[in-house]
Amino acid sequence: MLKFEEFLSRYQSSRTSVFYLVDIKETGEAGIIAFNKAVEFLQDEDYKTFNNRFIFSSEDSDVKDYIASVALK
Repeated sequence: MLKFEEFLSRYQSSRTSVFYLVDIKETGEAGIIAFNKAVEFLQDEDYKTFNNRFIFSSEDSDVKDYIASVALK
């Protein structure tokens, strides 16, 4: 299994019509940290080709609420 950053490096030149669903498995504070780290990677200049191509989700209600609050900003 690839780490998130390895995935971004490997597929950054993939078709721009593909969207990716990322399910945050960690719960609570760990899930929020995982989400923030993923967003941090996506904000890197090297990964601009992924702009608006990721959908984040979580089974954990706290993480899901946090993702929604960030998305609404």
